[in-house]
Amino acid sequence: MTDSIEAFRGSDASALPALQTGGAVSTTFAQPAPVETADSEFNLRTILLLLLKWRWLLLAFIMTGLVVATGYTLLQTPLYRASTTIEIKRQETQIMKDSSVEPISINDPAYMATQFGLIQSRDLAVKVAQSLNLASNPIYAPQTLPREAREKIAVAKLRGGLAVAPVGISRLMTVSFVSTDRNEAARIANAYADTFIQSGLERRYDATAYARNFLQQRIAAAKTALDQSERQLVAYARQQGIMTMEQPPGPDGKSSGGGTSLDQTSLEALNGALSEAQNARMTAEGRYQEALHNGVTTETMTNSTIQSLQGERAKLFADYQERLGQFKPEFPQMRELQARISALDNQIAKERANVSTALRSEYQAAVSHENALKARVNQLKGSVMDLRDRSIQYNILQRDADTNRSLYGALLERYKQIGVAGGIGESQATIVDHAIPPGGPFSPRLMMNLAIALLISALAGLAVVFLIEFIDDTIKVPEDVENKLKMSVIGVIPKLDKDSSLIEELSTPRSKMSEAYFTARTALQFSAPEGTPRVMLVTSTRPSEGKSSSALGLAQSFAKVGLKVLLIDGDMRKPSFTAKEGELAGLSGLLAGGNINEPKILSTNVTNLWLLPSGPIPPNPAELLASVNLVRLFAVVRERFDVIFVDGPPILGLADAPLLGAACDGTVMVVESGAIRRPAALNSIRQLRSSGARVMGVLLTKYSPKFGGYGYGYGYGYGYGADGGDNEKDKKRRIELLS
Repeated sequence: MTDSIEAFRGSDASALPALQTGGAVSTTFAQPAPVETADSEFNLRTILLLLLKWRWLLLAFIMTGLVVATGYTLLQTPLYRASTTIEIKRQETQIMKDSSVEPISINDPAYMATQFGLIQSRDLAVKVAQSLNLASNPIYAPQTLPREAREKIAVAKLRGGLAVAPVGISRLMTVSFVSTDRNEAARIANAYADTFIQSGLERRYDATAYARNFLQQRIAAAKTALDQSERQLVAYARQQGIMTMEQPPGPDGKSSGGGTSLDQTSLEALNGALSEAQNARMTAEGRYQEALHNGVTTETMTNSTIQSLQGERAKLFADYQERLGQFKPEFPQMRELQARISALDNQIAKERANVSTALRSEYQAAVSHENALKARVNQLKGSVMDLRDRSIQYNILQRDADTNRSLYGALLERYKQIGVAGGIGESQATIVDHAIPPGGPFSPRLMMNLAIALLISALAGLAVVFLIEFIDDTIKVPEDVENKLKMSVIGVIPKLDKDSSLIEELSTPRSKMSEAYFTARTALQFSAPEGTPRVMLVTSTRPSEGKSSSALGLAQSFAKVGLKVLLIDGDMRKPSFTAKEGELAGLSGLLAGGNINEPKILSTNVTNLWLLPSGPIPPNPAELLASVNLVRLFAVVRERFDVIFVDGPPILGLADAPLLGAACDGTVMVVESGAIRRPAALNSIRQLRSSGARVMGVLLTKYSPKFGGYGYGYGYGYGYGADGGDNEKDKKRRIELLS
């Protein structure tokens, strides 16, 4: 044991570099690195721990939900539901060409929704109530009320028990009614279907009747307008002397409409004749000009007289040439032939002159005919232009008459169709399946209600658990220290039982409290590379978190391994440790000017543990802690003790703890489990670090195993029973661990 203690001292002392500053010994350490933790620790293990922790609350929610669901189910009145199935046909009732009484598009998706609205309408419910005389049925209305009031109540109950739903994507729909009587449910469902069909027939008949009356009025008005427009047209034509001729039908057998006047018809005919006359004149002129210039024309070439004369001359000329070899030209026969040839030439020339004269006459006749036609066309043009000026109003009146005639014909045609449509008796809705009395009630359903209650109560319980757990930002378990504060956990100190004291627990080596501080001592020994800090401050965010108890527990734990330990009560505002000596200077006296080299240190009933009390309460504790005497005092006690613990004051609102932390080698932050919120703890750590204090870690105190089923019952590693003794199972487990 002594060898191990000496080894601990040697390793501890060799790892502490000392600096001489003004006669005082100062030790400098690096700040411990913050614990790297994941941003979110919400996993399956966390959920299971939460469920285990709040299992009784969840069970209370579930049991309450099941009890409420059971009571609600048993108190409900059994309800019966009967259904009838109706088919909606794709039938159109068309009245006008582009509109109908009930415009139904075959692929209109809104049509079925319209039928749902009609069957759920108040008017249909009133008809059902009247057809079944439900106002006189005590099931639907109190009989003491007036009939009008009873009908309103019955209609309201009918609409409240009605349900309409489509059957898949078909044109079928189910009409259901819910009642406390199974036979009544079927009767009302069938009555709804029958009344709906009858109502549809009535609507269609009323619609055609309205259309017939409307068309009759429109036909009478159209007939009057047509008569008036035709009379105006005839009167204007007579006044202006306009006579028109109907146009012949076109290739398609239809007339182009309208008409033409006589002058316009004559003008069209004369225009055609003028064109022909101009063509004839140009042809005659060409033939005549050719005859004048060439002498030979087509007419001369094709003239039979000229051809016969030319043939005869050719024969005589051939005979003359043949005889010219025998006779001289002066021979009488030869002279006779020449005379005959000359006579033929004269006749041919005369015939050609006759042809030219005929061509000139033909040309002159064509010119005269063309001029006559031009004069007549010009005359008719003026007449037609004058007629067109007078026909503007005529055409307006004629178009008005044509429009009225077309409208009148269309209205007559549609009126005939209305007469046929008004007599149809087929409905667009038919009953596929009639409603029958159900075999049993559909509500209440106990198992479904229990399942729903179980689900809702479980979800509500989980919501409350997670709301409590995750809105609450207090530090409760070691994981909170690492996740929320980013600090390492030095130890977890269990909550002290009500029937035990701290001194008794610490004096018992195998108690839960002693084992917890032993664990914290081990963590401090390995909290830094240089070993255990020589001077350590124990502080907390606020009072009553267990910092003084933790300082005493840590000091005793180090003393039990043979180290000389000094416990300094550094809280000079509210001391936790008191000395029996009457006028002991204590810490305040030494800092205020006492003999620091010979401090009055008291021995305790714990081996290797000494105490330096806080001394008299000074008016200015912070000024005393800020003086150089504190550093000098720590330098003196370092020479006499192996480990020094300073029980400091709380951090928030005071400057004492940061000043003490700056002078110590390390600071242990005490946090009460489930009592300190994350912002307060972070603010305390921030204040310590801003003053230069080295925060070694967090000591979680007053921990209760109920905070999450953590496994820290201090049966987690040592296996002690409730009475602090060993049982056979725990001994066997330790033997297995040691082996």
